[in-house]
Amino acid sequence: MHVYYREYNLSPLRPANRGSPKGVKTGVHLKVKKRFTEHFADYFAHENLGDMPVELFLEKFKYQDHEYEKKIFHFLLDEERIRSRKIKPFKNHQSWQGKEAINSPVIKYKLQDYKDFSFMAALEKKVRVRLDANGLFNKDEIQTFIKQIPKDLLSFIDYLEDPMADLDWKDLSLPLARDFIKGDPYDFLIHKPNSRFLGETDKKVIFSSYMGSDLGLWHAYCELLEKGNLKEAHGIITPGLYQEQNFFFDTGHVPAAESIKILYDELSTPGWKLLCSI
Repeated sequence: MHVYYREYNLSPLRPANRGSPKGVKTGVHLKVKKRFTEHFADYFAHENLGDMPVELFLEKFKYQDHEYEKKIFHFLLDEERIRSRKIKPFKNHQSWQGKEAINSPVIKYKLQDYKDFSFMAALEKKVRVRLDANGLFNKDEIQTFIKQIPKDLLSFIDYLEDPMADLDWKDLSLPLARDFIKGDPYDFLIHKPNSRFLGETDKKVIFSSYMGSDLGLWHAYCELLEKGNLKEAHGIITPGLYQEQNFFFDTGHVPAAESIKILYDELSTPGWKLLCSI
């Protein structure tokens, strides 16, 4: 089977994560030709979180040594079935930056430093808050941080995600979520459909966008329909992240039919190069 590739660029309107490098980001779409159709997949690297740069990914893809590469190949083999599922509405939390209006009963806020309490404005309005620390704290700093939150508001915090780089997460006083950092114990699993397989788990699973191209967003939504709990609020939609974002959702977070058509029309244009046979 021949695999083709085509690079793309995204121009950030805001940082994807604390510590994300500035400037234009490069990702790559892959394609295989099946008998009656073409199948596509998206690779987008967050190098500051451990992903291979695009050049190295292309060099290593055929060896299938890493989970991310294997998940890309999964989409290439199975995309026709994946994208044929009946679309449904779902719940999506708001990625809140700290200043804009809150328009969702659940928000996610990425802490900028261990003294960042911007999210308190949401807690005081009884909005459910999901905090993402991206390994910000040590144990002493977490306890100090939690003590500064009024006790009557703590119950409105759904979880603290990736609290610290240390993998011992015992006795941290808040529900915890695991994403990139493999700490334990935890209560929620943040699942990145674009780069990981979802194994058996007894944890609550929150599906999360990989913040790449529109194709990656669409694939994340498709896997959510197949494997996710639609009663939970997820983090698939991240509006206002890139200048090039075109994919949008109608009322109820249902992908707009015109967006899906535009997505595949663009993927069907020329410019693909042969990568490898696999």
